[in-house]
Amino acid sequence: LEVRNLCRHANYKNISFKLHQGEILGIIGLLGSGRTELALSLFGMNQPDSGQILVSNQEVRFRSNKEAIAAGIAYVSENRRDVGLVLDQPIIDNLSITTLEKFLNKFFFIDEKKRWSVSEKGAKDLGVKASSLDAAVTTLSGGNQQKVVLSKWLNVLPKILILDEPTIGIDVVAKNGIHTLIKQLAEEGMSLLMISDEMAEVMHNCHRVLVMQGGRIAHEFRPEEENEEKLLEQFNLA
Repeated sequence: LEVRNLCRHANYKNISFKLHQGEILGIIGLLGSGRTELALSLFGMNQPDSGQILVSNQEVRFRSNKEAIAAGIAYVSENRRDVGLVLDQPIIDNLSITTLEKFLNKFFFIDEKKRWSVSEKGAKDLGVKASSLDAAVTTLSGGNQQKVVLSKWLNVLPKILILDEPTIGIDVVAKNGIHTLIKQLAEEGMSLLMISDEMAEVMHNCHRVLVMQGGRIAHEFRPEEENEEKLLEQFNLA
């Protein structure tokens, strides 16, 4: 993924960066820094006013998130309860909602056996703990709900995965599990953009980090070359 001088009035300005294959690129910034607005633009849901977005060296102009998904981009929202999940629906429906077209047979009916097989494997691979995939997703803990969100997007086999606050509101064990998964996906060749307001999270999990302030990229660094406390003080992120 490459972004060149991307601008959107009152959201962000002159954003440029590259995300390489197999890299975890962090973006840290406080609320209002423009980080989520930028992520939504990369996912086709917040049209930029100017600038370029390139995927695999080809310029793209997404008019919808459907076009972004077709280009190989997936987005895990920071608000899983209102945006990432259909809370009153079964876990199985949430797991398969992004890939229903793959389960249609020649008569355009859903092949339930195939849908269950793929969904059960996805839930197992991510360690979703549930009594049954028929249970409402509201019966799951926060960590397991987030795993369902991750699983449904991994099912589309993205090249680029945008993670907006991927561990917000979950316990330490679940958080560590998600961090391990993120690193594994990168090792397998996926490119990941991790947005966070926790300096420790990006320092311990990302290859490079961008600091956003007031809609601009204020600093870029590699975690092994910087001091966490100095960064927090310098950019008022504590």
